[in-house]
Amino acid sequence: MTTQVCPRFLLLMNAVAALAAIGLTAYKAPTTSIYKKIFFPDNNVFNQKVIQEQLNNQPTPEKIAQCRDFKRRGGGWGNGSRYGRMYNSQTVETITGKVLTVDTFTPTSGMSHGVHLQVKTQNGTIPIHLGPAWYVDNQDIIIEPKDTVEIEGSKINFAGEAVIIAAQIKKGDMTLLLRDEDGFPLWNGWRRNQLN
Repeated sequence: MTTQVCPRFLLLMNAVAALAAIGLTAYKAPTTSIYKKIFFPDNNVFNQKVIQEQLNNQPTPEKIAQCRDFKRRGGGWGNGSRYGRMYNSQTVETITGKVLTVDTFTPTSGMSHGVHLQVKTQNGTIPIHLGPAWYVDNQDIIIEPKDTVEIEGSKINFAGEAVIIAAQIKKGDMTLLLRDEDGFPLWNGWRRNQLN
């Protein structure tokens, strides 16, 4: 198991090592088990080898850029992502039905969690993909089992079954808007707007 080390903690540890090098050995190691296990195996000797291993395992600039890019794309839910490109404005249809289940799912590896419905219509039950949970959970409308809803979205083939990627859901007189008429996700830039 590799444990990442906070840079401030490394600075503190380097200061402790410098004090130990000049003969100040009265410093007592922190008593929490992680510090003892990683940095003070015998509770009073600074382990430079472990610190060097930790420094070697720090994220590279490339990994940090990938992480920032992933966050910018909305956790994989952005319009340019592989999943986002599945929305097809040529296959948009409207269905009405009763919500059977509401749960979370991860459409593809590496994406953040999304909200998924099973809706029973006159023609059978169909899975509905709403969008990222962090967006859906922060909207005023709440979709629950037994709700009667009208859903407009793109019907696609996903993992071998027909599903609808929702653009909007109407429940009573409320509407949850998820995408514009071209399928562009409304959550793109949403977090940034919440901070302004």
